[in-house]
Amino acid sequence: MICDPIKIWQEYQKGIEYKNGIGSRGLYEQSELNERMFIGDQWRGVQCGNDKPLVRYNVIKRIGEYKMAMVAGSSIAVNYSAEGVPNTVGIKEESKQLRNSIKEQNSMMYPLPIDAPIPDTVTDENGMERNASSPAMIQLAMEALSDYHKVTAERVKLDDLKTEALKKAFISGTGILYTYWDGKIETGLYADEGMQSPIRGDIGCEVIDIENVYFGNPSVDNVQNQPYIIIAHRRELSDVKREAEMNGLPTDDICANEEYSLQNYRELEDSKHVTVLTKFYKEWDKKGNCKIMAVKCTEKAVIRNEWDTRLRLYPIAKMSWETAKNCIYGDSEVTHL
Repeated sequence: MICDPIKIWQEYQKGIEYKNGIGSRGLYEQSELNERMFIGDQWRGVQCGNDKPLVRYNVIKRIGEYKMAMVAGSSIAVNYSAEGVPNTVGIKEESKQLRNSIKEQNSMMYPLPIDAPIPDTVTDENGMERNASSPAMIQLAMEALSDYHKVTAERVKLDDLKTEALKKAFISGTGILYTYWDGKIETGLYADEGMQSPIRGDIGCEVIDIENVYFGNPSVDNVQNQPYIIIAHRRELSDVKREAEMNGLPTDDICANEEYSLQNYRELEDSKHVTVLTKFYKEWDKKGNCKIMAVKCTEKAVIRNEWDTRLRLYPIAKMSWETAKNCIYGDSEVTHL
């Protein structure tokens, strides 16, 4: 049973056990040590007294910042294109005319109803009809996707996330970027002409420590070939209970726990937190088509029942600073420095 929180928690524990067996110290201890080395806290545990000034010349940080600057120095530009559709000057001009025509036609209907039908044909500025499969219409759709990526990248601060993930990769060996649907985002659009029904939800991105990501088959260095992926979050107990109630699920078995494996994670003494696991897995139909399903739970309770993410790929991007043989978790340069 996929939605069994006890089974998912056992898979989580197996992931912790595997990570503890990586290297001579285990992934958690080694990552914490690497973090201290990188920021300059390199005298911890040395019995040399606290009255003497301890010499520091952080070679590790200088090496890391130089290499990260070389990798992340150039900006990333993304442009969508359709395979088999030529990107000629003539098609670009036709696409531009169609864009202007659509703007003019929709300006009288703003805000557009959420159930507005998509037209099969569009009339350009010269009065010519273009169907949805014409090269100009396809080019227009590709331009819209490129514009949407640009706007979204600015909103989620993709350049900052890229830098953060790169730093995680240098220190711990692996950088992880998690992309998800955030239903709380205010889009500024409305589903009705009276602007009483706001449309919420858009793409969200988060950099996650590799200590909190667990792969179902860690001997395979390919995210998309994993049988499942578990992401662990440490959250406020009241927040988790509220989410379960919103999903129509009981909260009796949701309780604070102290068992977690998070790098340098500290909590207030009187605070109540609970570890929440989000499991992504593949589901296949009889025709061999795959879809990504997900479920969210704690150690003993389900927070959100299984749902279809409407994705065909896991929403995880991974970068290993140095790949390790037969292991999806990368190797850090700091470990050897």
